[in-house]
Amino acid sequence: MSVPIFRTDGSFWGTLCAIDPEPRTITPETHTTFRLFAQLIALELDRNEELEAGQAALATERDTARLREEFIAVVGHDLRNPIGAVSAGLRMLSQDGTDARRAAILIPEMQRSLTRANQIITNLMDFARGRLGGGIEIVAPRPVDLDPVFRGVANEISQFSTQPIECMIDLPQQIRADPMWLGQLLSNLLGNAVTHGEPGKPIRLEAMTRDGMLRVAVTNQGEPIADADKASLFQPVSRGRDTESLQGLGRGLYIASEIARAHDGRIDLESSVSGSTTFAFTMPARR
Repeated sequence: MSVPIFRTDGSFWGTLCAIDPEPRTITPETHTTFRLFAQLIALELDRNEELEAGQAALATERDTARLREEFIAVVGHDLRNPIGAVSAGLRMLSQDGTDARRAAILIPEMQRSLTRANQIITNLMDFARGRLGGGIEIVAPRPVDLDPVFRGVANEISQFSTQPIECMIDLPQQIRADPMWLGQLLSNLLGNAVTHGEPGKPIRLEAMTRDGMLRVAVTNQGEPIADADKASLFQPVSRGRDTESLQGLGRGLYIASEIARAHDGRIDLESSVSGSTTFAFTMPARR
């Protein structure tokens, strides 16, 4: 006996067969039972297919919601530094006794910060596309001089930092890299150092090339990061277990780690009990 199995859309899927070596009388009840079994199989196939489609749609919706959350958080995190620098400059300009020479210094710095804010917005669109596609896309058609890029970012952060920033930059040769993304990476590392470093204690920035590698390290003084939190700091929504002391840390580091990965590089963390924390970015110094 053979009974066809039809899906709810009318398509033929297969047959439900019964084979017996001995002759048997097929009663109407037996035939009806087999037809019911065939219908149950068809319904189960449809249910499984709908379940898989629903799970795929739910996963897509979750990814979209997570991307939306990350995008909003990135906007708030990355734009804070240049906006803070412009705000500090405006406060200085509004003070009594601001002379033309001081204004001539502040205004170009403010313009540079606004330009960077605009570039960040452009880069954020790339970031969103990168999250959907699995990474950040960099633009590095030719070698660039990273010295003014890093010094400009350090000067921008120092406008609102409560800690002095000590720069030790030795980059005599150009490197093939995306200057805007690397400027963003350094801005995130310095911004985190300002936020989580001990007020008044200097932040040290080191940038140099050694043995074919570019190394950019930011060190601040303050509470050490627990070993249990280190592994999750580079996740997009992780801020560590101590949310008060590590608030916002993981967000900036996640972005920085994605930029590092796009440059075939990495970010390493060293945090000692003595109170010194260093985030070091390394990448091949291709020319």
